[in-house]
Amino acid sequence: LEALVPLGIRWCAQMSIDVARDEALLDLMQRSGCFLALIGFETLEPASLRQMGKRWNRVAGDYADVVARLRRRGIMVYGTFVGGYDADGPDSFVAAADFAATNKLAIANFNPLTPMPGTALFARLAAEGRLVDDRWWLSPDYRYGQAIFRPKGMTMDDLAEGPMAARRAFYSLGSIARRAAAVRHPWKLGVMLMANAISRREIRRKHAARLGKAGEPRGATP
Repeated sequence: LEALVPLGIRWCAQMSIDVARDEALLDLMQRSGCFLALIGFETLEPASLRQMGKRWNRVAGDYADVVARLRRRGIMVYGTFVGGYDADGPDSFVAAADFAATNKLAIANFNPLTPMPGTALFARLAAEGRLVDDRWWLSPDYRYGQAIFRPKGMTMDDLAEGPMAARRAFYSLGSIARRAAAVRHPWKLGVMLMANAISRREIRRKHAARLGKAGEPRGATP
């Protein structure tokens, strides 16, 4: 970061949330040209953080304080959230969207928990008999955002529709306008508005879309 300071470039990156514990490092990020940081907040539910093995996500303190530390330095925040762990209820997506809007996140994404093949999550859900399709990524019937396992704290419909409702709320025109009012620099505002416009378009374009292109062979896994 010290080497970046004299170059005068603007940059963005994904960062581990524990970086926010180091005020000097945050100052250096600002001086070196960082304008946007992507952080995987994942969830507001402590039990879900424990289940996903990310209890350390709280080492930097309250999520709102983390966002405030970055925004004080002119660094916008792109937050990502996931719902569907055993402690999550239908309101978990609403809570995440409310947090993202209230704390003026520039960009946010809300996702259903999706067990990928080869992961411990996939193995656990398979062992518990909760997978709806153990080869969902090859199924011609799978559609983007579809629930592919039976969650404990919500219905499969909740798991599919909750992220979409959160995205629609966060990317409503009113929400975009309120969050944009908190961005003080014109070029940062331009980046934020462009990203939000793209996200609004993607919500409509990707919802219920199939993987790949129609007629495209899917192949087989080993």
